[in-house]
Formats: sequence, structure tokens, C-alpha cells
Amino acid sequence: MAAAVAQAAKVFAALGAKVEEAIPALPDSYEAFARHWFPGAANALRAFTPAQRKLMDPGLIEIAEAGAALPLLDYLAAVKEREAMGVTMNLFHRDWICCSRRPCRSRLRRRPRSPRRRH
Repeated sequence: MAAAVAQAAKVFAALGAKVEEAIPALPDSYEAFARHWFPGAANALRAFTPAQRKLMDPGLIEIAEAGAALPLLDYLAAVKEREAMGVTMNLFHRDWICCSRRPCRSRLRRRPRSPRRRH
């Protein structure tokens, strides 16, 4: 994936686009994802009978079982972490936009901050 994105950036630059790398300041999200999504899988599967579960992907069953065992406070902490990551991404997309002008001219630019906005 990284190689494909790098190649696309070279193509855009060759076409005259100003290309800048912009990386959102996100922490490693796997643990928050697991603590947030695994209980959701448990909830989605709770209506299925044991016979129906035997027909399902064993990895999904394992995830659902882990989610069912997760303490509520751990789940709620993961919800807060997910919310914080969402705010980070909203701010990232507010500040960095991809502009395109026809024909095939595109650039990523930093949006000027409005003096009225609070961060």
C-alpha cells in the first residue's frame, strides 16, 4: 500500500501538483479497537445458537468470546479513546484538504486557521 501511495504521489507531482506528506498524530489503535469492537462482536453473536456458532468462522467466535469477557469499564475507556481518535482525525481533515482543479491538477494544502475557531 505504501509503495502504491508513493507512486501515486510521484505521478501527481509530475503533473504539477504540490504534494506534501501529512500524517495525523494518532496512537497505536489496536488495543482500543479490540476493547471497543470485540464486545460488539459478542453482542452481534449472542442471538445465535451454539449449533449456528459452530458454522461460523472460528476467529470471529474467539473475538466474540474475548469481547464477552471484557469488563464494562475497559469497554467504556475504549469508547473514550475512540472518540479522541475521531476528534484527532476531524481536526486533521479540517486542517489538510485535497484540492483539485481540472484538468488533472491536484494539490494537498494546509487550510488557514480561522481566528474565530477554538482548538
